Amino acid sequence: MIRLINILVTFFAGIIGFGLLFLILVLITIKLNSIENNFFILALPVVFSPLYEELGKYFSILIWKIKVSYSFFFGFGWGALEAISVYPILIHIIAAIILCYFIKKKKPVLGLLMAIAIHSGYNYLLYFLLGIK
Repeated sequence: MIRLINILVTFFAGIIGFGLLFLILVLITIKLNSIENNFFILALPVVFSPLYEELGKYFSILIWKIKVSYSFFFGFGWGALEAISVYPILIHIIAAIILCYFIKKKKPVLGLLMAIAIHSGYNYLLYFLLGIK
């Protein structure tokens, strides 16, 4: 049975998880901006950011023991905080559901790889094809 308190806890777990990862990512980006190599600057939003985010989401789900039935709310909380600057809520909901499902099925690496691939494709679509930064 889905309970309101569990929904709120998982929603705020998503917000807290993304908030902590965002602070670390900002520090990494500041450090990378001092590097003259443009590959890192171009690859950060498409490859490294989704990899970093999905790994963070993966470990957050494991730490907080989020069930598949609550994964929607975790992804919604994660995407809601990121939505301040971009349009990510749907992709984070999908990734959280995929991660929770495959963790439950005892195939976490497959779920993680799928979530990274989907998130990278989404970022590629937004960043390069549509020009949204």
